[in-house]
Amino acid sequence: MKYWMIILSMAAGLGCAKPREVLKVYHYPMAAETLTGLTAEKIVRSGEACVLSSEEDVKAMRDVIASARPTTELFGEKFVRIRVDSSSSGKMALVAVIDTAGCVRGSSGPVRRLTPDQIDALLRLIGSRCQ
Repeated sequence: MKYWMIILSMAAGLGCAKPREVLKVYHYPMAAETLTGLTAEKIVRSGEACVLSSEEDVKAMRDVIASARPTTELFGEKFVRIRVDSSSSGKMALVAVIDTAGCVRGSSGPVRRLTPDQIDALLRLIGSRCQ
């Protein structure tokens, strides 16, 4: 009887595990010129895509995006170069869209801006994981 209780309690604990977050990153070269604007929707069809699934990569991507500071600059809706979507339970949700100037627009909140060093860190992460 004692063993069944241990097995049941272990099985119950497995059902409570938090789903692991996965990031889908759509990207297009930052300096690339396009004939038509590249929007948050178009980059899904036109850009390269990769999946970041390790906890370390997901945390690194989220940390860089979170480090962006508020700005008064306008977000370049037709100059999108990076889009990051999140999935933790099979449903995709927008995390952030980044334009050529490093301005970041999330699913809510004000526009923020990455410094050149933060943009480089983001591009290094994408370059090392999305080949």
